[in-house]
Amino acid sequence: LFSDTATTELYTLSLHDALPILLDKGKIMQIGSSYDVYAHPINSFVATFIGSANLYDADIILSFNGTYTIYLGFGEISIPEKVFRKRWPEMKPGPVRILCRPENVKIVESHCCHVKLMLKKQLFLGDRLRITCETRNGKHLIIETENRLNVKEGDNLPISFDIDNIHLFSEEN
Repeated sequence: LFSDTATTELYTLSLHDALPILLDKGKIMQIGSSYDVYAHPINSFVATFIGSANLYDADIILSFNGTYTIYLGFGEISIPEKVFRKRWPEMKPGPVRILCRPENVKIVESHCCHVKLMLKKQLFLGDRLRITCETRNGKHLIIETENRLNVKEGDNLPISFDIDNIHLFSEEN
């Protein structure tokens, strides 16, 4: 069943309780249901296998006022220390990879946003829109949202990340 190649491979058993086994160069990265792999990836490698992934290099800094700030290169997310420690008890300041799925990125009121990004393109999907924004440092961020917005290419959109659903991966992962 398993190949002896050095390439990345994904094996999925098509049974009632599907159990994806993700391999990287022959090493098992994560075993779990499709939902678990999608919603709780063990590292940035696994995060890219199922669904879309907004995945960026970032730095975490602990401020003197008790706030953790995640610097993305195109914006920042500030989180109170208590909330940060509850969500990521083992995470330390320093370089990380951050993952936020498109459905966990929201277009919000300007006073509530983490960053403003320019809408580059949108794709009509019936009940929802897939919006691609461009960041200041030339990266792209994908948003999936309800099809109730009146937005167009070139608009600067106020964006917020759902803190409860973002993932941080340290280099040790």
